[in-house]
Amino acid sequence: MRFTSKLKSTGICWLMLLLFPTACHQSRQSLEPGALTPRLAVLDMKGDPVRLEPFQGKVVVLTFWQSGCNACASEMLEMEMVYQKYQPGNMVILGINMGDSREFVEKFRNKLTLYFPLVLDSLLITTEKY
Repeated sequence: MRFTSKLKSTGICWLMLLLFPTACHQSRQSLEPGALTPRLAVLDMKGDPVRLEPFQGKVVVLTFWQSGCNACASEMLEMEMVYQKYQPGNMVILGINMGDSREFVEKFRNKLTLYFPLVLDSLLITTEKY
């Protein structure tokens, strides 16, 4: 999958990566237009690997979050509003949890009533890549 900076609402497929919260972790590599995006090393809530390839041609928003980050809860609620506004559509939001247990993530999802996919980065491999 290629990363492109061309952002148009129709005609051109694009991928947008939003990194939240930016204060928690610094990116170790820069995503330049035309560069390959790093592979994800995350699992969905059923324990299955999640890959970016099925989302090629769609807007993909990656939001990183963890317990103990107060700003993360409000960011997740904002992401849910965006998800509800643009679904079904040509956009995917993945809430990448940084190191919490599956049980915690489920409780968090239920408490905030989140419907967009939450995935687990238990080993922080994807977090380090992005």
